[in-house]
Amino acid sequence: MAGTGTLTLNKTTISGGRATDCPAIPVPPGLVCGGGINNQGSLTVNHSRVIDNTATSSVFAEGGGIDNDGMATLNDTDVSGNTAEYTGTDLSAAAGGGIANDGPLTVRYSRVHHNTVTVTPDTGSFALGAMGVFAPVTIEHSVISDNRSSAPGGVARGALNISSTVTMTDSVIRDNTASAPRGTVNGGAVGNGGTLLMTRSLVVGNHATAPNGGTVTGGAISVGPVGELTLRNSKVLGNTASARGGTAQGGGISNLLGGTVKVERSSWISNNTAKAPGGGTAQGGGIYHAVGSTTLNDSTVTDNKAGDGGGIFKASGTVALNNTVVKRNKPNNCAPPNSVPGCIG
Repeated sequence: MAGTGTLTLNKTTISGGRATDCPAIPVPPGLVCGGGINNQGSLTVNHSRVIDNTATSSVFAEGGGIDNDGMATLNDTDVSGNTAEYTGTDLSAAAGGGIANDGPLTVRYSRVHHNTVTVTPDTGSFALGAMGVFAPVTIEHSVISDNRSSAPGGVARGALNISSTVTMTDSVIRDNTASAPRGTVNGGAVGNGGTLLMTRSLVVGNHATAPNGGTVTGGAISVGPVGELTLRNSKVLGNTASARGGTAQGGGISNLLGGTVKVERSSWISNNTAKAPGGGTAQGGGIYHAVGSTTLNDSTVTDNKAGDGGGIFKASGTVALNNTVVKRNKPNNCAPPNSVPGCIG
């Protein structure tokens, strides 16, 4: 849809589309954007489905279902079964198996599920989530579930890959998988290099896996060097970071490279696991922290598991606990000993 256009879809199914170009980016040739919809104007989608569309390129692909370069609103809409795929032989990326967002986007009472983003193995390329967020997004009363990012020998990021600002309220991110054998995974549910505010929301049952010597940061949420994460009355439950023969840091949350994390107002981080069988390193079942700052106010870190730092592993930086309970984590609550003030190992 052109930059001056306005379109409203009601009870419509967009299916079987295949992107052939990127209208907003005419060069270089070979880029593809928006298998089902490419929006450069003002788009509203109500009570509809965007399903089984594809953006495939040997140069760069984004938005298997929807590529939003304008302004868009989704109300009670399914975005599912879409694919963004990079098939080239050089280092590149595919982003947004379901949605790639480069303009203001609002998602209400909707579902983004069973979308896929893949890249050519062993090219070092990036598979950037079911939702690639490059401009502000508001998500309300919605579910992001059962999506998959795959980048063997490259970098895979969670279902919600953030390079801008996301405000999420009363929503769920569940059962997503990010996989990068021999590579790196940043967040099974969320790879956050921007700003994420989650209120009354749930991140549950997500998986980040990098076997054969790979590295995983954040079974649920990975916070990048300039990332900011705030959880308010939210829960991070039952997520897994797994790296057979490699390194797994943060079964629930990883704040590895200098980001800012705030967990507050009765939030729970519970039953998450960091594991690295086969001689690897697994640290921080609930939270892995290094360099930046992590503050927990009026919250709970319980029943998480890791090789060390079952609740919280602090490598460096600042971790502050205020009226926060860290207990019943295995094999210990916080590590190294005395690294987190107020936490008893």
